[in-house]
Amino acid sequence: MVLPEFVIEVVGHRLWFLSVLINLTMMKNLFSTLVIILVLSFSISIISSCHKVTENIAVADAIVGYWRFGETSVEVTVDGVDFVQYATTKFGLTTEEAEDLLDNILDDVLENYAGQIDFNGDRTYEVTLNNDDKESGEWSVSPDGKILNYYFENKKNELVILKLTASLLRVQFPKQYEDVDIDNDGVNETTVEINRTQDITKQIGGAGS
Repeated sequence: MVLPEFVIEVVGHRLWFLSVLINLTMMKNLFSTLVIILVLSFSISIISSCHKVTENIAVADAIVGYWRFGETSVEVTVDGVDFVQYATTKFGLTTEEAEDLLDNILDDVLENYAGQIDFNGDRTYEVTLNNDDKESGEWSVSPDGKILNYYFENKKNELVILKLTASLLRVQFPKQYEDVDIDNDGVNETTVEINRTQDITKQIGGAGS
């Protein structure tokens, strides 16, 4: 049986529309998850508690001071594939569209997490964000001077110190992972990973004592 051309055309349009809806749902699930991971990654809610550790005094003394969050580098991969490449292949976006989409997501998150941090000599710190949120907690440096420790929900978290000069502190945050069900089949088959590197520049002034 040969279907009339108009039937084939209608069926074709419906299948195309269905594929668009599926792609939109998958994109929505993926991007919603991405935003959640980014927010968690940039969250600086610290619960203060007493943590006594042996540390590298020289590195710690160099960190003491008033710093401002500077450039942030964020790498996003989906199932081990660069986000832009994944979006172009999976959702048919152009490279420019995928890059703009990722930039917009990052800009929305970064806007709420710009500000400054005061590392005090007594190993406490205070964070003031541009959205007027304020946090405080405790910090320390590992004995080898390569790790900056901070405490979240009474658990030690580690930032890798990539570079430390008189005016620049560059740290790498722990990788953030999230498994997501982007096609709503009940299986979390897609892994989103975020790697974040943060520059913090020392400012003149601030307590730091």
